[in-house]
Amino acid sequence: MLFQVAQKHAVDMARRHYFSHNTPEGLTPGKRADIAGYDWGSYDENIGRGHASVKDVLNAWLSSPAHCQAMMEWELRDVALACAVANGEPLWVLDLGARRPSQSRAR
Repeated sequence: MLFQVAQKHAVDMARRHYFSHNTPEGLTPGKRADIAGYDWGSYDENIGRGHASVKDVLNAWLSSPAHCQAMMEWELRDVALACAVANGEPLWVLDLGARRPSQSRAR
């Protein structure tokens, strides 16, 4: 499910020629995850463009304090990486999440 969220955003950015965590309509990463039915408790997202390979984009994120911090957050155990290409330029989306703990019901 999380992969679909990342892939849809990468493809959307490529098709509509924008580069942002938020869609032109203002949908945030968390809202896009909600729409997809991912019941998250914690969520983060890294985006990148122009990096030719997974290794290149991951190294760029690891070199950026804010991006690295998101990747190292221990509770974000669900990880999805997607890529789409626009005009020969790769657009990368890394979604990181932790599902909301299920609520047990008293019987």
